[in-house]
Amino acid sequence: MPENCNNRPLPSRLEWRLAEGKVEAVPEPCAPGGSWIALDFETANEQRASACAVGIARVSAGRVVDRRSWLVRPAELRFSGINVSIHGITEDDVRGAPTFDRLWPELKPILSQGTVIAHNAGFDMSVLRHTLNLYRIPFPPIRYLCTVTLSRLTWPRLSNHKLNTVADHLGLSLKHHDAEDDAVACAGISLHCCRRTGAMDVDELADQLGIRHGRLHRHGYTPPRRTRPSP
Repeated sequence: MPENCNNRPLPSRLEWRLAEGKVEAVPEPCAPGGSWIALDFETANEQRASACAVGIARVSAGRVVDRRSWLVRPAELRFSGINVSIHGITEDDVRGAPTFDRLWPELKPILSQGTVIAHNAGFDMSVLRHTLNLYRIPFPPIRYLCTVTLSRLTWPRLSNHKLNTVADHLGLSLKHHDAEDDAVACAGISLHCCRRTGAMDVDELADQLGIRHGRLHRHGYTPPRRTRPSP
């Protein structure tokens, strides 16, 4: 049964769609409002500046309204076997892809449209920082949150809070380690967190859960942190 969002009217139904042969429930918003962007990187090797794919999913008015992904040619075209076994991307796949500095003019405006979220944001934001540093691109002002933390505080009894575990708990379809699919699942998790708590957007959600946004700025970065102890 749909959960009441602080005594707001309950949605009359859930939307349903067929995704990769699986029927998926798409959460309706508690109330229209807020825009944010889910981000996911895949890397070619152990170096954080070796992004080989990036995916985004944009949320607006309580639903995913855009999803995209790009292959990226790392500055050093070297793929580790363990990374390839995780995401399946190879040197041949990215040989003709743009390097990150060429992709950045397209990606930067998207990441400027609201709070950025990622599942294990420490990793994804580290990839972004190291890659920007590699190409000597100034850090843009970005506020960000981690859906590992958001989901851990929202569903504390799950066995773990890995992306596939939380997505499975919520009935979200997921092709794990596909950058676009991971970003869409991250966005879906954030929407479910908002429904569960009655928050209108991830910024209100963070405030309710006592989380201070992480920030990327021209002088460096500040990671997200709890502003009050866990209950």
